[in-house]
Amino acid sequence: MLFDTVLLHSFIKLKGERSTNATYYILTGRKSIQTIQDIHLFELKSIYGIYKNLSKPCYVERIKKMVKRGLLERNESNSIVTTEDGYKWYINNYSTKQLSHFRGSIWCETSKPFMLRLQLLIQVLTNSHVGNKNYVPVVENDQVENWVKRYYQYIKKNSSVTNVLSNLYKELHRLLRTFSEEEATMFVARLSGYNHYGMSLEQLAHKYRTSVSNINLILERTIHRMLSTISNDKHIYSTLFFVINDFLEQNRLTHSARITYKWLKKQYTPESIATIRKLSLNTIQDHIVEITLYDHRFPIDTYVDSNKQIEIVQAIKETSTSKLKTIKAYVSDDITYFQIRLVLARLSQIKEEISYETSSESKRAFTKTF
Repeated sequence: MLFDTVLLHSFIKLKGERSTNATYYILTGRKSIQTIQDIHLFELKSIYGIYKNLSKPCYVERIKKMVKRGLLERNESNSIVTTEDGYKWYINNYSTKQLSHFRGSIWCETSKPFMLRLQLLIQVLTNSHVGNKNYVPVVENDQVENWVKRYYQYIKKNSSVTNVLSNLYKELHRLLRTFSEEEATMFVARLSGYNHYGMSLEQLAHKYRTSVSNINLILERTIHRMLSTISNDKHIYSTLFFVINDFLEQNRLTHSARITYKWLKKQYTPESIATIRKLSLNTIQDHIVEITLYDHRFPIDTYVDSNKQIEIVQAIKETSTSKLKTIKAYVSDDITYFQIRLVLARLSQIKEEISYETSSESKRAFTKTF
């Protein structure tokens, strides 16, 4: 059911303005500038990358089933849209709890390594605590294994296995008490320890009589909420915070966009950067749009003057769409697609800031009331 809710949520937000694949790219966290811009434009940042291992055949099959059930349909442009029955189903089955704890754009790159580190760390520490060296590691990942080895050596020199295990137990117990029994039980069931191996996704799906897709999303949502709590209360969850500390320092921009940004800060033109980096000008422009999405201080006036910005904004209002081709037809011929994309990026960022400020004001009002 959660998988269907997520799919309907995406198609409702996209309003038929993107292809069927757009939702697949969003859920699997595709790093293309189109997908990154879409999650900002259509307010889908929360579900970005929440199902990275979703296979295309599984996605296509699910869409077919939902079309057969009358929840989705194809419009005249051959895009998937939500039917009236689909919208009613979404309203009846959706709850704030279901989607509100997803933080895809923030945690999609952190959730898997966090879980792998935690799984292996707990297995190593519990077996070390009883002196058992004869076990099969539940994680086969060089980066994760190396991190656990380094941390284990640090523990032996600066603390003790018993202390760290005790702290982990207390922190996880405190944290999981804030979750539903189902969420907490599912999460714990994935963990391995001495003489015990965690359950697979398939085993959990069988136990809870649901699909692997639903289990996958429930666990991902649980981890996102855990990560948000841990990062906000690092003094309370100091041991768990150590597991994710190095991830928090990572920049949200893609590696290539970060390099372009460094050149831009040195006052190089996009054309010069394209030549220096041996990339196309379109690629550099993609980077500039990406930078605009994440840095509200980035000056787009350099690339599109204020008069053109006003003209583009007016066209967006008149067309009520974010389709580049439609907007282009409403503006002067000398306005480029790149300039339209920049304005769309800045508008989506402004919308997010307004939403955040409104949320903050609500929180302040709530605090004042009580």
